[in-house]
Amino acid sequence: MTTTTTHISSGTSSKAAKQVLSLAEQFAPDQALIMICEPTGQVLTLNKNFRYIQQKTNTGITNLAEIIPDENKSAFFAAVKNLSGKNRMQLLLNNLYGSELPFLLTCSCLKYNQSIFLCCILTEEAPRERQLPAAPVGADYKAIFENSLDCICILDVEGRVLDLNQAAQQIINLPENKIAGEELGTVLEFSPFEKNLFRKRLREVLQGEEVKFDWWLKDQKKELMAAEIILKLAEFSGKQVILAQAVDLSNRITAEHHIRSRNSQLEFVNHLLTHLAIFETNEEILKYTLEQLLDKTHVIGGGIYMYQEASNQVNLLFASGTNSELLMQYPVVPLRPDIVEQISRHKILKTKEALRYDFNQVLPLDNKVLMPVCSDQGLTSVLVLFLHNSRKKNASLVSLIESIGNGIGQYITQHNLNLQLRFSEIKYKNLFDSATDAIILSDGSSIIDGNQAVKTLTGYAIDKILNKDLLAFLSKGQPTEVNKIRHYFEKALAIGKPVVFEWKIKSSRTTPKEAEITFNRLLIENNFYVQTIIRDITQKKQAQLAQRKEEVLRESISQFRDFVSKVEMAYLSVDTEGNIK
Repeated sequence: MTTTTTHISSGTSSKAAKQVLSLAEQFAPDQALIMICEPTGQVLTLNKNFRYIQQKTNTGITNLAEIIPDENKSAFFAAVKNLSGKNRMQLLLNNLYGSELPFLLTCSCLKYNQSIFLCCILTEEAPRERQLPAAPVGADYKAIFENSLDCICILDVEGRVLDLNQAAQQIINLPENKIAGEELGTVLEFSPFEKNLFRKRLREVLQGEEVKFDWWLKDQKKELMAAEIILKLAEFSGKQVILAQAVDLSNRITAEHHIRSRNSQLEFVNHLLTHLAIFETNEEILKYTLEQLLDKTHVIGGGIYMYQEASNQVNLLFASGTNSELLMQYPVVPLRPDIVEQISRHKILKTKEALRYDFNQVLPLDNKVLMPVCSDQGLTSVLVLFLHNSRKKNASLVSLIESIGNGIGQYITQHNLNLQLRFSEIKYKNLFDSATDAIILSDGSSIIDGNQAVKTLTGYAIDKILNKDLLAFLSKGQPTEVNKIRHYFEKALAIGKPVVFEWKIKSSRTTPKEAEITFNRLLIENNFYVQTIIRDITQKKQAQLAQRKEEVLRESISQFRDFVSKVEMAYLSVDTEGNIK
């Protein structure tokens, strides 16, 4: 990451940061505290664990610098500026959020949608119990010396052999009695030039330095082998000696190759999973995965088969590269009836074996590798991958493909869940906005959201009253009315049950309205909010008033008739046109 970072606009950063957080949660431990920040340390979003511990400890965080000790800040943020996608940095934090255990802060740099984010993960370090082994003495030292896989010789200050272990004796391939007392250069058949150079190295050791250099030795088959020679001063039987150790570089080179290969694989998987958030469907995710495998691995062709549970078969969705035409000849591969019971994301090897039998019936090729993709709900798809030849199908590549298949399966599980949540969110948002009752959501008494009906009933659009005090808004600042409505509000917060009462909505922008107000206490992400529902009951009140007037009129007429019946007089009831009723 360079010192000039991509600008992140506030309008898009929140959405992008939440997508980066969703990805980070899939790979972090369950109890990890995760925050996504700008490169400056400004916090954009926190995961549920982080928000919970802040609420529990009554704390907050707006910048990463707030949890970094003062003595580490300058060095820490200097290192942050040099972070790239290929490395990360860690810092141990003590006394954080009242924990007795230290937290390990791990920071990595992620680039998403042309913006750079800092992903910070806090994990609690478990206490470790260390048992120190007893120091070997006497014969134990001899056993360690003899059983070492490296060649070790004990030389005197002139370079003559005093003792050597079994590994060294196998390379020299001479009886021990013919080696003892001889110069090591003579035993190993050094040339005069090599002997002088070796003696120079011995003199450097006698000056107190540990000397390391590469050398060529002959193994048991008299073939040259690269070795690293390590010379250092030691004490043997009360005398100053030189300890000579030869380490086979071929083993180290092989190990380093495996490490580099594994790091490249992890980098590829991280790159792949990081870029999946831009895709909407499972099919797009799988196509991108196949394209990346074709571009960055030994895979030369392949196809995507989607599983159809109803027909218990897989149908070809897409094919590319070598053998794509062959795959198109088999658009459908039927599976055995009992195969569903054998397929599971948690038993990937058993799943591959079960699928291999069915695919071998139609594609009996040795250079193919199957990559089943299973979500938590079961088999989603099978990627058939082709290599240049079967010899490329080594353990490293198979491990990479299995890792990708498992990672894609986990991502699809989370992706499908996010789609369901998004659908539910849209559905309930539409219900919220289309409601005829005005609905206001407040954090305490501060208004934070509302629907379109708020303007109809109060005359104010929701964006005009955001962050205003709900109680003052409803009472128009009248002290007696504020106290009355606060009583209902605090009652709803205290008992956790709906509180319903009638109220008159007064506004200079609309005619006064009779309303029924309901306060509901809601728990959202471990925080209490208040939902206020305002229902216009003006027409209901008018109808009730008209009905009451009619009842009073009927009662008056009834009383009048009763009175007239008791006196001697005649009366007629006529309508406005003179007709007798």
